[in-house]
Amino acid sequence: MSRTTGQLQGYRAGELDLLGVLETAIAQNPRLLKGGLPNLAFFKAANEALLEPDTADDGRGFPQVEFWLALARGAGLLAAREGRLEPTAAADRFFAQPFAQRRAALREA
Repeated sequence: MSRTTGQLQGYRAGELDLLGVLETAIAQNPRLLKGGLPNLAFFKAANEALLEPDTADDGRGFPQVEFWLALARGAGLLAAREGRLEPTAAADRFFAQPFAQRRAALREA
């Protein structure tokens, strides 16, 4: 496998993880805690939606979910509305774009 092919597959796998986090936000419509993060139930559900979930018993929490959550917020795909975490209209537009534009938007975020 060439380096370019591997990078492309990595981006596509990442997009699936991002989509899993967004779908979890849609399904759960989680309340945000005082610190601005969703509750533990959201983190557990979003973790299970990842291609390779983190192991909760290693004491690290859910770093992949934290990463995708921060990236989604930075890209404007998720926002806090009335104390809840919700996908934005930009999330639909994001996935309708060609791959090159999606990749550029994620790099910028």
